Amino acid sequence: MDHVWDGFYSGQLRLSRFPALIEGDEDYTIQYTGTPPGNMRYKLDGDRGGSMLRIPYPNAGAYAVYEDGDLQKVSKWDADLGTPGVLQKRRCGENRFLGILNILEIYLTPGCELTVKPKDAI
Repeated sequence: MDHVWDGFYSGQLRLSRFPALIEGDEDYTIQYTGTPPGNMRYKLDGDRGGSMLRIPYPNAGAYAVYEDGDLQKVSKWDADLGTPGVLQKRRCGENRFLGILNILEIYLTPGCELTVKPKDAI
């Protein structure tokens, strides 16, 4: 808990951390029990294997994925699926957002740090 109080909320001077131990080469769904943070960083420490993370959001919106500050492109549109194409799991930062379902999928490899930020969209 921060030792700063700005009226109704604490100052939140420190970043919260939510460490988890996972096995590489597996796919995981991250289910938040409350409102997901606006900006979230994901990092995989390890020496092998990558993991795809599925993050369901409770609200409609759009999200951008950054790797070390560089905006990552969304996977190419798949006309047959009617959504961005399934992740190929070849490089860190691959991502797609399933708009109707409000699910973000990102691929993370060891040593790579991704930041997910909401985008202004209508």
